[in-house]
Amino acid sequence: MDNFQDLIEHSTVDDLKFRIKSLPFSCAIPSRKAEVASTLFSALMNPDNLQSIWNHLSEIQKLALQEAVHNQAGYIDGFVFWSKYQKEPPSTEDWSLYRSRDKDKGDKALSPFFYPDRRYGSSGRIPNDLLAFLKPHVPLPPHFSVPTTIIDGEEVETSETSQYTEAELNILLNTIKDKKLKVSPKTGLPSKALLHQLCNKLNEPYQRATSLNDESAKSIKAFGWIQILRASLWFKETNGELQINLKKSALQQRHCDVIRQLFLDWKDRSKFDEFSRISQIKGQKR
Repeated sequence: MDNFQDLIEHSTVDDLKFRIKSLPFSCAIPSRKAEVASTLFSALMNPDNLQSIWNHLSEIQKLALQEAVHNQAGYIDGFVFWSKYQKEPPSTEDWSLYRSRDKDKGDKALSPFFYPDRRYGSSGRIPNDLLAFLKPHVPLPPHFSVPTTIIDGEEVETSETSQYTEAELNILLNTIKDKKLKVSPKTGLPSKALLHQLCNKLNEPYQRATSLNDESAKSIKAFGWIQILRASLWFKETNGELQINLKKSALQQRHCDVIRQLFLDWKDRSKFDEFSRISQIKGQKR
């Protein structure tokens, strides 16, 4: 269940005492771990104490707690936070007793809410029982929306791509395991046959479009997935064949973290010339 009692198994008694000391009000601190945990949990589950903590948080800390409670299942997702608010989230570097020496204490106010979910892990999530208590007491984060353009047309289709990414990644992984995902060693381009095979399995947004003359647009998602995986540290390319890099592979984690890391690797490491697919540009080397 990952409740408070479950997660504190990964924390030492000093870690728990450190969190009590980070509270904006004084608490008697026992010596035994079980008693320290009980004191800390009782303090956090008190509405008056929670209001006191809230009043001592900075605006950034409040936003981070609101996002973790209402949108991120108890986690702080730094990438999402920065994308949404264009501000750095609170640093978790100060959330451990052993990392906090001679450091600014500004971000420690959130540490009592977050605990490691594995041994030697970082302080990354709110326990489920504490999260359930916080939801009615912590305000919802500010409304967020992305400006969109109204498209004139008889048929407009909305595609929730986030719903498909996990299944599509599994399709690509199985194709790699079957040794069927290959590109040209010279150009990095996949064959039309491979793209056609993949686009029949993926949720291609333009596959049924009748107004597109360029057939390559109808397999754009398959093409994009291949280039993203080529740039990832989790995969290696041998004579054009993509293989899982067992030395770097770290795919056994939250799906959102996998997708984020794939994006960051693509942004930092991709060497593919995106203009090489545009036939109208002269002098292309393909």
